Amino acid sequence: MAYTSDESGRFEVYVRPFPSNGNGAKWLVSTAGGTQPRWRGDGRELLYISPKGTILAVAVTTANGFSGAEPQALFTPPLRVGSAGDIGISGRWDVTRDGQRVLAVADTQDEAAAPVSIVLNWQP
Repeated sequence: MAYTSDESGRFEVYVRPFPSNGNGAKWLVSTAGGTQPRWRGDGRELLYISPKGTILAVAVTTANGFSGAEPQALFTPPLRVGSAGDIGISGRWDVTRDGQRVLAVADTQDEAAAPVSIVLNWQP
């Protein structure tokens, strides 16, 4: 299970077994803060958002416990970043099952949205 905690004084991404193995084991995945972890479908990679809004990927193995590689920056999507890397409403992004694509709700910062037209009694 991947989760975010501020127990270190800043938001970081951790992993722990679920259900718990009873020994309280947990592993720190992020190296400089992070939030909103997402697993790739096969469980071999964990993605999360850095405090600056960059999506990072960590290759992981669970053969003998847990080990994670050094986080690799993928890209910085146009998302609104708040304090501690909080990306607006949690859950505004996800990774595809194969890990090849990221779907995110972009923040256009455009206050003047186009008007909406509603057509009533339309017939083809």
